[in-house]
Amino acid sequence: MRPVYIVKLGGSLITHKDRAFSARIDVVQNIATVIKEVYDPRERQLYLGNGAGSYAHVPATEYQTKRGFRDENSLIGASKVKEAALKLHGLCLEVLVETGVPAFSFSAGSFVLGLGEGNEGFLTPLIHSAEIGLVPLFYGDVIIDKQIGFTIYSTEKIIGILVRELFRRDRTAKITVLHLGTTDGVLDGEGRTIEGITEEIYPAVKHSLGASHGYDVTGGMLHKVEESLILARLGARVVIANGERFHRGYLLEPEKQKRLTLIE
Repeated sequence: MRPVYIVKLGGSLITHKDRAFSARIDVVQNIATVIKEVYDPRERQLYLGNGAGSYAHVPATEYQTKRGFRDENSLIGASKVKEAALKLHGLCLEVLVETGVPAFSFSAGSFVLGLGEGNEGFLTPLIHSAEIGLVPLFYGDVIIDKQIGFTIYSTEKIIGILVRELFRRDRTAKITVLHLGTTDGVLDGEGRTIEGITEEIYPAVKHSLGASHGYDVTGGMLHKVEESLILARLGARVVIANGERFHRGYLLEPEKQKRLTLIE
């Protein structure tokens, strides 16, 4: 398997999270341009995921969609969350394709089924599309759940099941997960970048991690770091970096870049 890079465009990065339904198209355009410059399907497989930011998090908060079916308003709420998520996802897809990146859209609602505490997924089309040179683009989505009707499945969780499946298929796979946000990696209580986080030092830095500012129903930085530690345990390298100054080094040699956090 060629080296795998999974890049998440965080909701705080690609939207104004304190302004409902406000995308930062210029940021998406810059990322798309860099990806176009460095992506070579002969050298690496690339997956992209986008967060929901100030789009889907707005109706998700109003209707408490993450909690599933509660009353008749929950049904239209789930539809509104799905619609909002698709709007932002569509904007990202449009920019990538117009820039020349062969992005190919996937909805988690079509390949993941919630089972209450667990889930099952069918990732073969997603993985095969990357193997042939397309760039799968997925997003935080509403999925059907057998126990509570439906729920929200974050982009981080999609990345989690993808990494597990890739390692199941090839235990020697080299996988890098790159989270792009608006800070220089994970910051401590004084605003300084924590250059590395491991299982051993995590308890000491956990108190510094708060939820994202603005709209967010998926847990913010704390959720991101905890999900990243799980992936690191499996064998993936996880990088949390500032997408506002995204450049080719983030994809080619992330371990040599400064002002970011490496989780392993």
